[in-house]
Amino acid sequence: MSTEKDDRRSGSRQVLRTKAQLLFQEGLLLEARTLNLSISGMAIVADGPVAPGTTFALRCFLPVAGSKVELVTQARVVHSIFSNAEGGFAIGIVFVKPSVEVLSLISRALGASR
Repeated sequence: MSTEKDDRRSGSRQVLRTKAQLLFQEGLLLEARTLNLSISGMAIVADGPVAPGTTFALRCFLPVAGSKVELVTQARVVHSIFSNAEGGFAIGIVFVKPSVEVLSLISRALGASR
């Protein structure tokens, strides 16, 4: 079970607009789009809700050094709410035990978008 402290953002967010895929343990694949990225998680928008606490494999491409680099990591839903402004469910996610390589990739992408 997560605590309120666990669910708070850490790190500043930067705009990131790209496609993403969420792959659930049951084999279900959900297409989404990203809104922003931080070192600890991201905000995405999907057509359907995903329950808080749900874990999944996240796949998207991050801009690094003028190219797109694939990011694949485990993530967990912190919140999910319908957003008229975004035209879908705004979903806040945190990365679950990201590897050193994943953290390095995210750091490079955050540095590139400044």
